[in-house]
Amino acid sequence: MQVSNTNSTQYSYRPNTANKAQTTQGEFKLDESGANSAKGIDVRGKANLIYLLEKKDIVQLSKDEVSWLADIKESFMSVQETENYFKSNGQKKEMNAIIYVEGNVVSYQTQDGGVYYTDSKAEEIFRKAGFDAEKVKGLVKEMYPDGAKVQFFEAGEGPSNAQLFEQMHGYSYNEFVRKQVDSLKQSELNQQLQQEKYYRSKVLFEQSPQTEIFSVGGQVVASRGENGYIDVGQHLLAQADARGIKRSELKEIFTVSPERTAAQYQALLQDVFGDEVTLQSFHLGDAPTRAEVKLMQANNSSV
Repeated sequence: MQVSNTNSTQYSYRPNTANKAQTTQGEFKLDESGANSAKGIDVRGKANLIYLLEKKDIVQLSKDEVSWLADIKESFMSVQETENYFKSNGQKKEMNAIIYVEGNVVSYQTQDGGVYYTDSKAEEIFRKAGFDAEKVKGLVKEMYPDGAKVQFFEAGEGPSNAQLFEQMHGYSYNEFVRKQVDSLKQSELNQQLQQEKYYRSKVLFEQSPQTEIFSVGGQVVASRGENGYIDVGQHLLAQADARGIKRSELKEIFTVSPERTAAQYQALLQDVFGDEVTLQSFHLGDAPTRAEVKLMQANNSSV
């Protein structure tokens, strides 16, 4: 049998369902270009829209839902499982019929009725004839008057998926599997590196000293780092809601402005909360970390 390299050919697949929509088949590829392409966004002067978030907008997952999400995560195949799947699938013999034109595979039909094709005429043959071998033969002669060949196979006979892959693509199925596995391993490594990078950033973020702490009614609601950025969120919103303060009055408090001094931010808070606002300042070496401030807030305690 003549085999030609068809690496540039586009293959399509039609499953055995009422829906005849075609979906393009291609090798599994991982786009690694976007991982490092994101650029920082300047948020200065922008309002953190968390101030518009109300309790009704927050949905807390139940233990069952959290467990369900964990089960989904564990259901994804590992690299080794994926490699085993490729190898096992390559050994299967699932063909029902294959159509050749000039020695090249233009379409094949699996035992479950799925149809892969490079030529829409070949797809039409299986769509019209189904599993009727005589109809398939007749339509092959009709649609390919210059010559074509069709082969039929009993269940479990004929070429394996790996052998058919090599006929269609002109290179080793094992090489295909190796490339896919190498790509997945690289992707997994990149993901681990990104996770480590995120973890390091998170640790640095949490350990950042907060040189000013703002409280309302004795409860810590915000803190300010030496770079001028304010860490403010749900705890301030809770104090506002308890006092019936409209969210629209909080916009400026949630606007990012690192050039604003601690005294200026205190004045903003006082405009809304009055004399309930207190400010405590620390020398850099004595300042609590952001994580320690979060712990104060969780315990509803002041400094």
